[in-house]
Amino acid sequence: MGRSSTRRGPTSPWGAPEMRPGSRGFTLIELLVSGIVVMLLASGVGALFKRVWDNHDAVLTQNYVQRQARQALDMACDELRTISLDELEPGRPAAVAYTDDRGNSVVGQDWVSAASTQFVIRLLPDRRLVRLQKVNNDWEETGSSSSVRGIDRFQVRFIARKWTTTGSLEWTPLSIENRPPDGPFDPRILRAAFAVVSATASQRAANGITYSCTLESAVKLRNQAYPVAPPSVP
Repeated sequence: MGRSSTRRGPTSPWGAPEMRPGSRGFTLIELLVSGIVVMLLASGVGALFKRVWDNHDAVLTQNYVQRQARQALDMACDELRTISLDELEPGRPAAVAYTDDRGNSVVGQDWVSAASTQFVIRLLPDRRLVRLQKVNNDWEETGSSSSVRGIDRFQVRFIARKWTTTGSLEWTPLSIENRPPDGPFDPRILRAAFAVVSATASQRAANGITYSCTLESAVKLRNQAYPVAPPSVP
């Protein structure tokens, strides 16, 4: 049998194999170029992920403001259905309905015998729509108070039917200023058949855009003319 031998390549004086021209390592410039390419790729991927997140957050924000506006409407309409537009004394309605100094509506019921039915719904400066209870002749939040955050605007318009010069009935908006128990009093609220409630919610998204949503709903009211069910909302 013949002898086998292993051919070794040239070695350096220290015994390590020498690098041949065809198997050299990266130069400094090549390493810099490779690093720049990797950084550009990472930057592009990061920008892509940020764009995806911004779009996702924008959808979440829009859903949030729609949900808050809907909750504000539901809370206000549920409470307005419980209000009885009657007068406990002639010309003195118990319903609360006026506009505050920031242009938002305040609605509720006061000057009634049961303390549990003395309440107002109003928009506070911290953008919360709150149901306040009458405590020691002052409107306060209680443990059972309902509130909705993120609300910018709250409006309630009362609508009544009015006889025209031709003898027909038409829907007429009423600008009510009724503040029991001390007044002023507006007996026209006794003729209100329904109320139109409007709420606006807003929120700033991660992309810097502020999204808002305004919803409107009509709610029937009970009054002296319609003690059971007022006519349909037009």
